[in-house]
Amino acid sequence: MPPPRPPTVARFKENPIIRPEMLPGPAGTNICYPSLIRVPSWLPNPLGKYYLYFADHKGAYIRLAYANQVEGPWVIHEPGTLQLSELVALARANSPGQESEVEGKHIASPDVHVDDQKQEIRMYFHFSISPRATWGHRSGVALSADGIRFRPIGAKPIGQPYLRVFRRAGFYYALDRIGGITRSRDGLTDFETGNTDFAAAVGHKVRGSGLPAIGVRNALLRESGEDVLPGEIRHTGVTIDGDVLTVYFSRGGDLPEHIMCAQASLKGDWKSWRLSPPVTVLLPEMDYEGGKMPLGAPTNQGMQQWPRPLFRDLRDPYIFREGGSTYLLYSVAGERGIAGAVLRD
Repeated sequence: MPPPRPPTVARFKENPIIRPEMLPGPAGTNICYPSLIRVPSWLPNPLGKYYLYFADHKGAYIRLAYANQVEGPWVIHEPGTLQLSELVALARANSPGQESEVEGKHIASPDVHVDDQKQEIRMYFHFSISPRATWGHRSGVALSADGIRFRPIGAKPIGQPYLRVFRRAGFYYALDRIGGITRSRDGLTDFETGNTDFAAAVGHKVRGSGLPAIGVRNALLRESGEDVLPGEIRHTGVTIDGDVLTVYFSRGGDLPEHIMCAQASLKGDWKSWRLSPPVTVLLPEMDYEGGKMPLGAPTNQGMQQWPRPLFRDLRDPYIFREGGSTYLLYSVAGERGIAGAVLRD
């Protein structure tokens, strides 16, 4: 497909909608990877009309905020939702003879879906649990009846980290962090690998095949503690219009890192689907997006710090549609908050 026409972007008047000072104590150190749902009518005792799930990149639980309007104001549900400790318990129960070796590192990147037919909320997430050979840095799935208490399921990981899932023609499809696409009948088990070159046109190459040479790259990323190679898709957001899939993403190492989009035709064999070349959607221009930080930051030293310094970048696009409106949520300034915008054709 040819590159898409970029949408017009109108940022929310009050941004960021999630800020560090809204969370208790050190919980606001890192804020990333939003996933927004409209609370279904069957959900018991809802906190608000909308639930916004997000994470700390090295966190021990998935965060939750609630509001009655997409633009906010948002209120933090301090206990959060799915806990890393629950995953560790599941991993130990499924690691006979290795229970003492199982150790949780972090849980992050929620991708949350409403299943009205089954009246349940489904959350995909990624985790880091040792031993790496058995569990590692992978993805899992959990189910909930109330959108707060989630039950992780399955005795093994379901795929690569940072899954973004969509449904089509009886399958659950998942875009992953290595630029590939997988699918499953139930979205819970038996994900089959599709086209590993799905994202090649946006500058992404499968690890081990060499670094892409598109655009300006920050070569420090590879040695600096960032678990992403220059040019790799970091995280994605998706929409479907007929037979056209639009994928929103940022690329690790772009200076500045920013939100882009590309499209793929969903006609024909799913293993032949490929993204078009990308176009820019949104650059970090506002102060809260790190817009005044110099290009070239982060430095190698800064990348190793935690909490990280302020960056000039945008990441983690999530697309939410309701009532004819399309919203873009994204993390700002090196995962220092979540902002929102309205997209128009």
